[in-house]
Parts: sequence; C-alpha cells; structure tokens
Amino acid sequence: MDELQRILDEDAARVARRVVKRHKFGRLSDRRIITLLRTAADPAIVRNVPDRQLLDLWFDAFARHVDELRRPQAS
Repeated sequence: MDELQRILDEDAARVARRVVKRHKFGRLSDRRIITLLRTAADPAIVRNVPDRQLLDLWFDAFARHVDELRRPQAS
C-alpha cells in the first residue's frame, strides 16, 4: 500500500501545483486517475481496492497539496 500511496501522492501533488499556478484543473478525470493508479501500482495491491476508494485517496492527497501550496510561507 506504500507504493500506491507514493504514486497517488506524486500525481496529486503535480496536479495541485498546476491548479494553484494556473487556477484550473486541465484534463483531470476520474478515468485518468484510476488508470494511472491501476497501471502504476503493484496489481496485487490495487486489485481489491474499489475505484471509488482510489479516487477518494487521490482527492484527499490533492486537497492536502493544494492547502499546503496556498498556505502562506513562514518567514
């Protein structure tokens, strides 16, 4: 599950940076996220994880990254 978390966290962070910088999602789709996670992660790990759970994990990571990027930097 650590590998899955790493993959979804990296992708969510990349999309969050794009959203914060450009103020738009671009080509964000549930299908792209699910396909990415199912093909990049170990099949034994994601085989029994429902699509909805994968999306929830990804969007949780995305929201966390957007919050971090929008938070004022400590001086």
